[in-house]
Amino acid sequence: MHQKILIVEDDSDTAVLFREALRRRGLDVDDVRSAPECLERLRSTPADVVIVDVHMAGMSGIELCEQLREHYPDTLTIVVTAAVTLDTWLASNGAGAFDFLTKPVKFDVLLGAVNRALDHHSLRSAIKQRRASREAAT
Repeated sequence: MHQKILIVEDDSDTAVLFREALRRRGLDVDDVRSAPECLERLRSTPADVVIVDVHMAGMSGIELCEQLREHYPDTLTIVVTAAVTLDTWLASNGAGAFDFLTKPVKFDVLLGAVNRALDHHSLRSAIKQRRASREAAT
C-alpha cells in the first residue's frame, strides 16, 4: 500500500531536513510552507500523515489540525513545536493530533512517530474495508 506523508513547516531548512531524512528511509514525503497550502494540496493529493508545525503565520498548526480532523478525518497529524507548554499539548490533543513532538526533533523520534501513525492508518483502513465487506455480504 502506497502511504503519503505531508510536512507543513514554514521554516524551509527544517522542512527539507525532515523531508530528506524520511525519504532516505524510503517514505513518500512532500512539504508545503503554510496551512492554507496544505489544505489546497490535500484537495488533489491525499496524505495519510501530516506533520504540522504549531507556530505558522496565518493559521496555526492547532487550527490546521482542527481543519484536517473536520475535512480529512482519515489523515493523522503529528504536531511539532519548539514552544512546549501544557496548553499547547492540550490544544493539539483536543484538535485531534495523533502525536506531539518537541523541537529539536531527533530523527529516530520523528521516524518512530511517523511509523506508528502509518501503522495506525493502515490498521484503521483495514478495519473499514473489513466492515464494508461484511456489510456488503449481508
